[in-house]
Amino acid sequence: MTPPRPGSRRAGALIPLFSIPSSRSWGIGEIGDIASIARWLDSAGIKILQLLPINEMPPGQTSPYSALSAMAIDPQFITLDEVEDFAEVGGEGALEPALRARLDVPVETYDERFTTSLAQQTAGRAPEDAVAAAHLLQGWLERGR
Repeated sequence: MTPPRPGSRRAGALIPLFSIPSSRSWGIGEIGDIASIARWLDSAGIKILQLLPINEMPPGQTSPYSALSAMAIDPQFITLDEVEDFAEVGGEGALEPALRARLDVPVETYDERFTTSLAQQTAGRAPEDAVAAAHLLQGWLERGR
């Protein structure tokens, strides 16, 4: 990749890691999912990827900005399949059936263009993002979750 010229413009994306779970992850987005989203962004000409904080938080804290360390990644985002010790003990196949069943939760994705279009048609005076989110929630509720 050629470094940008001074003063040139670049495009980037700020993404929470939990918003990009892959089919290989355990459903919350993992460090291992970054490579595929980075390739996709690069193919779209977007050269900068910034993640919301993924630092480990102290017990009782809810803000990722109150991290234990600026260098520590929250263990929930580790791609376990890439941890040698996990693979050596059998990986996912070695988990007890009840625990394994908890991993088999489908990841559902939605086309934001559809909900945005629907929101534009029905928003009235409400903010479009709020209406789009309401349509997503309504769809989820109607599927009997």
